[in-house]
Amino acid sequence: MRKSLVAISLLIMFMFLVSCAPQKPLTDEELKAELAKLTPEERAQLLKDLDAKEEGGAFAGQAIRTRPYAQKVSPRIVTVTPQQIQDLAVKDIDIILPSGLTADQVKTFIYAPQTPAAQLKVSSYLVDPLKFQYFHKFDISKAGQLIDEQLKNKVIGYELQVRQNGKPIYSKNYGFAQTPANQNLPWDENIRMNMASVTKFLGAVGLVKLLDSKGIPYNTPIINYLPSYWKKGQNIGKITFADLMTHKSGFVKLVPGAHFSSMRATVAAGVTYPANPSYNNMNFDLIHMMIPIINGDISKDKLFYYANDPNLWDPDYNDKIWDSFTIQYYKNYMQKNIFAPAGITNADFNPNIKHALGYPFPSGNTKGFDSSDCSPWGGHCWVLSTKELLDFLDAVRFKNTIIPAEKAQYMLDNKFGIDVIIDTPTGKIYEKNGYVTNMESIIVFLPNNINIVGYANSPIDLTKVVLDALVASAPKPEQPKPKQETENQKPAKVTLEGVDNTWCFDSDVDLENPTAFNGYCQDNSGTYKDSCQSPVYLYERRCWNYEGKGKAICTYSDYSCNSCSDGACK
Repeated sequence: MRKSLVAISLLIMFMFLVSCAPQKPLTDEELKAELAKLTPEERAQLLKDLDAKEEGGAFAGQAIRTRPYAQKVSPRIVTVTPQQIQDLAVKDIDIILPSGLTADQVKTFIYAPQTPAAQLKVSSYLVDPLKFQYFHKFDISKAGQLIDEQLKNKVIGYELQVRQNGKPIYSKNYGFAQTPANQNLPWDENIRMNMASVTKFLGAVGLVKLLDSKGIPYNTPIINYLPSYWKKGQNIGKITFADLMTHKSGFVKLVPGAHFSSMRATVAAGVTYPANPSYNNMNFDLIHMMIPIINGDISKDKLFYYANDPNLWDPDYNDKIWDSFTIQYYKNYMQKNIFAPAGITNADFNPNIKHALGYPFPSGNTKGFDSSDCSPWGGHCWVLSTKELLDFLDAVRFKNTIIPAEKAQYMLDNKFGIDVIIDTPTGKIYEKNGYVTNMESIIVFLPNNINIVGYANSPIDLTKVVLDALVASAPKPEQPKPKQETENQKPAKVTLEGVDNTWCFDSDVDLENPTAFNGYCQDNSGTYKDSCQSPVYLYERRCWNYEGKGKAICTYSDYSCNSCSDGACK
C-alpha cells in the first residue's frame, strides 16, 4: 500500500514537473495557425489572459488552459506574449506607413481611455446680451488691466496677447509656465501649452479647406466617409459635416471603451436626429479621423490583418492601426495645409519643447500636470504658443493664406468650431475656449480684425475673466440731457401716453448716420405704434414727435440735433 502511494506521488510530481518544464515558444507561422482557429472574440480574450499571465505568472498560465478556447489551440499557446501577437498584427505593415510613423510606434501605440486622466471641460460662462448693450467702443488697455487684476496672484501664471490687423496692440504676462518645483520657467509668448478644445476651431478650418478643395458641401452626410467596417446605427446617414462642426450630430453619450473603439461602437448605436446642440469631443474626433479619408490618404475600405493574412482579421486590432494611421495622416495634413501657410513649424500634439504645465492654486511644491503626447486622444489637443496661435488666427481671418477671409467670416457666423457669438453695437464677438487639467485657453475675435489669445495654467474660468473685462472696458453712454426747444421745434402735445418718453433700442446701430434707425416710433392716423423695441436691447435713443405731423425721430444720446424739419434731424 505504502509503495503504491509513493508511486502515485512520484507520478504526480513527474506530471507537475513536466507541466512546469519550459516549452518551446511558438514561431510566428505556428502562432498564425493557432490564431486562425479562434474567433475575433476568442482572440481578444486570449490577449487579456496573456496580459494576466504576464502579471500573475505560471498559475495564470494554468488558468488559460481552462478557457473554452483552449480546446481549439495547442497548449503551447501559454508560451506566447501579448507583444508577440502585436508584432504579428503589424508585421510587414511598414511598407504603407504614413510619413513620420514607424512600425515600432504602431506596435506600441496605446489607445487613449474613454475618460483620460486629464480633465476636459468647457467654460460655464453664460452670455447675457444686456451686458453688451453699450459695447459701442472698448478700451483694450483698460480690459488688459482688468484681466491682470483678476488673474494676478490668483493663478500660477498667464500669457495674454492682442493683435489688430496682425500687429501687436497689447501684451501682458505674469508668473510661471513651470514653477521651481519643475523647471522654473517664466511665461512668454513662445511658451507652448496644450490648447485642449481650442483645437476644435483649428480642426474646423482644416475640414472646411479640405471640403472646399474637393467640392464637397458642408451639409453632405458623413456616412460615406466613415470606415466601411463600422456598423452605422439609426440616423447616422443624416448627420452632416456642418452638424459635427456645430455639435448638432446627436452624439450625446459615448459607448464605454477605448477611444477609437468607443467611437465605432457609438456610431453603431445610432442617434436621435435632428438634435439640439450638445457639446461632445467625439464630433471633432470624427472630423480628425475622416480628414485622411476625404484627402485620399487611406481608403475607407481598408482592412488590416495579422501579418497581412485575410483569414486573421480582428476589429479591435483594426481599430488600433486605423487610429494610429489616421492620427498621423491628420497631423501631416494640418502641418502642410494649415500651419505651414501661417508660418508655423513643428506644430505637434506633443509638447517636445519648453511648455507650460497645469497647477492647482496655490501649488506649493506640487509638480505640474503634463499632458505629454496627447495624440491618442484623437488629435484634439494641439500644443502651440500664444504667438503661434495668433499667427494662425491672423492668417485665417484676414491674410487669405489658409482660406479666404470671407470663408473665415462664414465659419464664424455659422459657429463652425467656436462656442459663443455675441451681438454688440460695433459688431459680433466670437469666442472659443479650452480646458485640460488646470490649463485654460481662449481665443476671441473682436470687430475690426482684433484677435485675442490667452493662456492660464491654473483653474480660473478664463472665459468669464476676459469677456467681463471687455464689457467693463466699454463706457456706458451718459443719459440724454433735455433739449432746449424753440417754439417752432417744440414737440406737439399728444394725449397718447408715453410717446414723448419712449426709449428706442436699435439692433443695427450706424454711428455714422444718426437718422438710419431700423426700429423707429410712428404715430399713424392717431394710433401710436411702438415698433422701436428690437429683440436685443443694444443702444438707447429718445423718440420725439415733432410738430404734430405724425412723424417721429430717434436721436443718439450722444448726438445733438440742432434743428428738425418734418421729423428729420439736420
